[in-house]
Amino acid sequence: MQDIMKTILLVDDEKDFLEIFTRVLKKEGYRVVTAASGPEALRKASSVKPDVVVTDLAMDTPDAGFWLAERIKSEPGLKGVRILLVSGIVRRKQGPASGEPGDPWFYIDDFLEKPFAPAVLVKHVQALTG
Repeated sequence: MQDIMKTILLVDDEKDFLEIFTRVLKKEGYRVVTAASGPEALRKASSVKPDVVVTDLAMDTPDAGFWLAERIKSEPGLKGVRILLVSGIVRRKQGPASGEPGDPWFYIDDFLEKPFAPAVLVKHVQALTG
């Protein structure tokens, strides 16, 4: 359990994913806020200032997770937010991001390939909230 409650913004267009992982993260002591699209998540991130955003890649658009990560990291008040991208349709490319803002992986701090066990998500969130 967390000593200081950290806020996780969980973003996915699959309602079951949001429900299951909200329960899992709350049980671990996190405050969880959910959104079903990139634009909704960006609005919520601006108001709740999450510690970590866990976002699916493909939602309202095929690259919505990349879009969201870039917008969040570009907002002055959100630059320190960590981004965990999850996807069942893309595997993380080998090697680090190019370090260039044009690379969509530039804004991603961690990646998980779906499906994954709840304990795996918790481990990754814990590492990002360190």
